[in-house]
Amino acid sequence: MDAFFDRFARIPILQKILAMVLICFLVAIAFYFMSYSPQKDEIERINNNIAQLEKNLEEKKQMVGDLAQYKRDVEKLNQDLQRALKLLPNKAEIPSLLQKISSLAQKAGLEIMSFQPTPEIPQDFYAKVPVQLKIRGTFSEVTNFFDAVSKLSRIVNISGIGMKLDLTGGKDAANKKLLTTQCTATTFRFIPQAADAAASEPPKPQGK
Repeated sequence: MDAFFDRFARIPILQKILAMVLICFLVAIAFYFMSYSPQKDEIERINNNIAQLEKNLEEKKQMVGDLAQYKRDVEKLNQDLQRALKLLPNKAEIPSLLQKISSLAQKAGLEIMSFQPTPEIPQDFYAKVPVQLKIRGTFSEVTNFFDAVSKLSRIVNISGIGMKLDLTGGKDAANKKLLTTQCTATTFRFIPQAADAAASEPPKPQGK
């Protein structure tokens, strides 16, 4: 042991410094490959996993947000549908509605020359219920009747209006300027079976 220290003492100081530097360098390299490098790889792997998890979390949040918006849209559509259905009579209410239209014509002072319901025209979840009308009265009486119909709680559209001066009543009709008016009064009837079938259909996937 004394011989070793004697030989070490005779080594020049510069060589001793270089030897220490070399030893430290070798220790550092050994630490890097044996400890730091595997830890660095593990840290990178964990960071990548965290980034992927954060991405998945954001995607899940987006899906939840889209689902919540979808539910709100469906609820709003249901509310709109319920409001619309209040304007559409069911089959049992059609006769009373037609009677109401006839009554409004009489209250306006019109003579009902013809009141002819025609076959229904099915649509998606409702059916059109047209009625061919032929009425006689003054222009003011006709417009008052149309105005009263427009204020009904149920939807009734007046279309196909044709007017001509009525000469069949002689001078009295001519003096009063009576008009013979033909038109179509169309109301709409709710078809519950069609609406139920549409509601039972699964929603179509939305395209991106």
